[in-house]
Amino acid sequence: MATDFPTKGEDKKISLRNSNYPQFDYGFIAGVKENDPDIYKAGGNIRGNEAFNLWTKARDGEETAGVIKWIKEREAWAARHFEDGKQFKSGDKAGRPSNIAGVIAQMKWGVIGTLGEQKMKDVVLEAIKYVELKESGSASQAQQDRQEEMLQRQETIEYEVIIKAGENKYGEGNKFYLDGELSPRLRMLEGNTYKFDLSDASNQTHALRFSVTEDGVHNEGEAYTKGVRVSGKAGEEGASIAITIDADTPDLYYYCVNHSGMGGKISVQQVDNERQISAKTEKALENKVKEHNEEVNNVASKRTTLGTLKKVYDRGIGAYNQNPASVRPNVSNPQTWAMARVNSFLFALRNGRFQGGKHDTDLLPEGHPLSSKNEEKSMEYKEDRSILSVEETDDKYIIEFSKHEDVEREMVEDEDKDDMLESRPYHYDEDEEERLDKSDIVYRTLDLSRASYIDEENRRVRIGVSSEEPVERDFGMEIISHSEEDIDTSFIGSGRSPLLLDHDMKKQIGVVERYEIDSAKKSAKAIVRFSRSDLAEEILTDIKDNIRQNISVGYKINGMERMKEMKDGKPIFRVQTTPLEVSVVSIPADSSSEVGVGRSQDKQTTIKVKTMTEEVKNEINLDEVREQSVAEAKAEFVRNSKEIMDLAVRHNRRDLADKAIQDGNSVEEFRGILLDQIATDKPLETPEIGMNKKEVRQFSIMKAINALANPSDRKAQRDAEFEFECSEEASKHYGRTAQGIMLPPEVMSNWNTRDLNASDDAGLVGQDFRPESFIDTLRNASAVMPLATNLNGLQGDVKIPKKTSAASAAFISAEGGASGESEMVIGSVTMSPKTVGVHTDVTRQLMLQSSLDVENLVRDDLAKSMAIAIDDGALEGSGSSGNPRGITNTSGINTVSLSSAAAPTFAEMVSIETSVAVDNALVGDLAYIINPTNYGTLKTTAKDSGSGLFVAENGQVNGYPVVISNQLTANNYVFGNFNDLLIGFFGGLDITVDPFTHSSSGTVRIVALQSVDVAVRHAVSFCNAS
Repeated sequence: MATDFPTKGEDKKISLRNSNYPQFDYGFIAGVKENDPDIYKAGGNIRGNEAFNLWTKARDGEETAGVIKWIKEREAWAARHFEDGKQFKSGDKAGRPSNIAGVIAQMKWGVIGTLGEQKMKDVVLEAIKYVELKESGSASQAQQDRQEEMLQRQETIEYEVIIKAGENKYGEGNKFYLDGELSPRLRMLEGNTYKFDLSDASNQTHALRFSVTEDGVHNEGEAYTKGVRVSGKAGEEGASIAITIDADTPDLYYYCVNHSGMGGKISVQQVDNERQISAKTEKALENKVKEHNEEVNNVASKRTTLGTLKKVYDRGIGAYNQNPASVRPNVSNPQTWAMARVNSFLFALRNGRFQGGKHDTDLLPEGHPLSSKNEEKSMEYKEDRSILSVEETDDKYIIEFSKHEDVEREMVEDEDKDDMLESRPYHYDEDEEERLDKSDIVYRTLDLSRASYIDEENRRVRIGVSSEEPVERDFGMEIISHSEEDIDTSFIGSGRSPLLLDHDMKKQIGVVERYEIDSAKKSAKAIVRFSRSDLAEEILTDIKDNIRQNISVGYKINGMERMKEMKDGKPIFRVQTTPLEVSVVSIPADSSSEVGVGRSQDKQTTIKVKTMTEEVKNEINLDEVREQSVAEAKAEFVRNSKEIMDLAVRHNRRDLADKAIQDGNSVEEFRGILLDQIATDKPLETPEIGMNKKEVRQFSIMKAINALANPSDRKAQRDAEFEFECSEEASKHYGRTAQGIMLPPEVMSNWNTRDLNASDDAGLVGQDFRPESFIDTLRNASAVMPLATNLNGLQGDVKIPKKTSAASAAFISAEGGASGESEMVIGSVTMSPKTVGVHTDVTRQLMLQSSLDVENLVRDDLAKSMAIAIDDGALEGSGSSGNPRGITNTSGINTVSLSSAAAPTFAEMVSIETSVAVDNALVGDLAYIINPTNYGTLKTTAKDSGSGLFVAENGQVNGYPVVISNQLTANNYVFGNFNDLLIGFFGGLDITVDPFTHSSSGTVRIVALQSVDVAVRHAVSFCNAS
């Protein structure tokens, strides 16, 4: 279904109407999103949600760069995912929330897939009906059956706990080692019991406990006790702690009661009912085990266990649901596919070969010719076995060894113990795949055929990383030493080292799971696992198709040793390195035939080089430095230009972008130029997350506050799931990490959802919905904001252009004489985000109220407090210690000294205006800001001795409006053109709670954080008198 879009339409334009894939019914999926959010979340993940938002904009006629890019991406996405949902074609498979992910994703992308539009709708409607019946209680019998089945399957999994020194994310010190692994992240399944053996003496002062808070009591949390049983005293024989996981068990952390930073996380997962093995199926598997073992005469290398077949069956269920493209068309349900996988596994066990593709080789018993467990074992005896023959084919070398006397020894296994080991959950990985056994990195046969180095099922590839092939550098020939003492593998061997594309840190396509040095062959090999991103899928497909075959390693040089010999007249340096990452590349530096891989061509730093007799220092290559500087400058120019153009397209001002790029303006400067040209009430950058009106009304700050104040209250957490999900998405769009909950822009734009009609808090009666933005609410509560220029939706620093000197003009003295004009000088004022924090205190009883008017009471109180803080910063901010610089502390403003600041005369007030007029700034939104005490005095101060008029009358002084503010210190007077006072708002409002400050009085403090800055664009527009 690939396409060279666009090929349709007379204009061949990139648009939805010219797409090769017709649009799905927009109204249907929009209705699902609004009315059935759980079904809407069943597929498509975050990018799918973004796709739906961009589709909405495209339908509305927007042609921004982001929309055009998405239309092209949709064409490629549709080609890859057209067959998603084909398991429903036969009509035998029922639509359920757990299996409609592919169909929902197609709908979010606006694509009609292989099912056709009506069948796609039918599948989703069937899932909606299933959920409704389940919620109404009609599925109660099925739930009882599930619970009864879970009781029959309850398992106890044990961990041995030992304390010893180590280093985890908390730092160095004593840590928990569970079955020998340092502070692992655990996965626990509903219905199972997990027992931690604390009898080792090292546990004596390190009792293990559970908590919903990371690091438990050391992070103001408390011990979790539901389903927990403690036996004995830690460090003594028989001591243990066990926990049974039920449907309500939250995600947990394990920690030491006495010391911080020793534990790790526990991810709790409910059992997927569709992946449960029924009693009937389990009986069938038991029969297969019995029949198979009898057929192979219980030979250890061929026998199997019930636990093994259950794992094979479970993987078959997972493959059917998660990779429908791999399922044969005639298979209509996951149970059939899973049983077919079991039969294929048993066939391979008996016959030593697979009928189709290889799978589950890690479950084959040691000694079986196809078992991955067998390969390391076979190499343990190679020094005692002679090579009988070496055969070379087009794609492999086959080395035949003589048989070792112990190779065919039988293994007697206890079936019950084996079942337990097979069913034990592995330590949690993000994609829930099995960890590689150490034996996966050693091979008995050097086989370069495709099947031997690609594990398609687990997305793993075995690669050669580096060799001792000499590579020419500017200082001579470089050889990476592959002696174990010369390579620091602390990071590359940690399991966290990235697999990149072309050494681009922004293009991580996987992870390096295993890294091994082969000192004998003087090379290094690794096993890498590819992620499930679209880019990783593309690269993995190219590797499978033998298109991409080159590997490069990025490393840091720790030292050099100059060798005595030369190569091609150039000195040879043997380097000690720290490998940092592995990349898939087009052209490698090291093209060694031994491993067929490459090394990073990154520029090298100056290194002290040891020779056998002297020390030499490598000189800096100036040409190389110049080339690198030019390359970096070019890259910065491209990035800068793209950001400027994207911002301009959003506001339909490409003309400004073209000029800014030509003039060499930075992104920060262009933000200011753009703000100077567009309406100031329009957000500069609007990172909306795609909430509709219903979701905006549904969003409750009080629910989020209640959840933040009560982290162990499962109901409070569940009630605020929607708010936390919106907060997480808003944080990503703003590019900031929330301290508590980040309010999305849609909520900020509709701040007041209801009005209070009572004069106090007693009524709390809701009135009609009237949208009002947070900025509007602040403006109404502020003294300064209604006068100032408010800039909303800012991101990053903004440089606002300003005149530092005015242009002058003059008449020409004689015909043909020279003009006396001069150009004005342009400068800029920079605005950067500064955090203002305000708080309000509410009782816990008020927090529990569900009234929307309680919600508005809190919102209104926060807005008023925030407005006061902004006024304070705008008028008298110091410009230091994280504060903005206010008018009175801005360099260059006019100043007037008053004879009596408490009661200035009318003439002195006029002199304030005159100081601004002298600088040609007596234009714009002119006003006074005066302290209430001083304003009262001016209202009773006569202008003169006979007119009967007063300095302040009818809210004005000398015809200019007066604004009253307690945030201006008494006996200070500010006058000016407030259009030249800029107040900028960056990102969203971040709300968190402090449940401890007034905990004794049953009060919770709500804290609101907003990034704001204030700038005076033209200092001469203002005067401060005192």
